[in-house]
Amino acid sequence: MLQLTKNKENFTAFTPISDGKLSGIGEGMLSIKGYGAFHFDLGKNGQTLKISNDAYVPLGTRSLLSIQLITDKTKLDVVFRVQSCFLPNGMLLGRSR
Repeated sequence: MLQLTKNKENFTAFTPISDGKLSGIGEGMLSIKGYGAFHFDLGKNGQTLKISNDAYVPLGTRSLLSIQLITDKTKLDVVFRVQSCFLPNGMLLGRSR
């Protein structure tokens, strides 16, 4: 599962790399500048989810988080609507455009 972020300040641990490439998201190739870990706030009683091996892609236009990763690690259901995705507590995970 691939997770990626364009915000390096979100990482709690980070390992830089110099030659990572990513294709299939947007046009052309994007450079992966490192991998790291961060804590994703689930908005439920202070519950967080530790995400490991997240790719740092500074030229990415959005961050990408695997819904399967969230459901596998938390055992929470995810609610899909026409253009959005929520946790059962109402926390918005993402919107489509």
